[in-house]
Amino acid sequence: MMKHTSLLLLRLLFSYVVLRAMAFAHVRFGSQYPGDGQQAFGVVVLFVLIGEVAAVIYFALGSVLHFLMRRRSGSSIFLVDALLCALFAGALAFAGATASYNETSPPPAVKRTTLTRSPASSRVPLR
Repeated sequence: MMKHTSLLLLRLLFSYVVLRAMAFAHVRFGSQYPGDGQQAFGVVVLFVLIGEVAAVIYFALGSVLHFLMRRRSGSSIFLVDALLCALFAGALAFAGATASYNETSPPPAVKRTTLTRSPASSRVPLR
């Protein structure tokens, strides 16, 4: 029982590594945002959300693999968890480090209202 509990706690630690991998790699090694910092912070928050989803998937997949390998030794289950964590965290870190921003400017504003008559001709004469 102690073996399964310690492996579960280790998987929780590995899922935290997966959660932080994409955002950390982007902040540390990624390209700089060309504009103000407000949108750059939003991108980092989006990377954290992607990391959260990946961490949940990692934890679920690791739990299924742990169940399938429950009769094996603890070191083999640890090795599978470590390899799965390296696969998830490596893919997310690569995606975070290579993410780049689109540097095109937004399209110009369209003028939607036009004046059809001059203001002087729109007056109604009084009788």
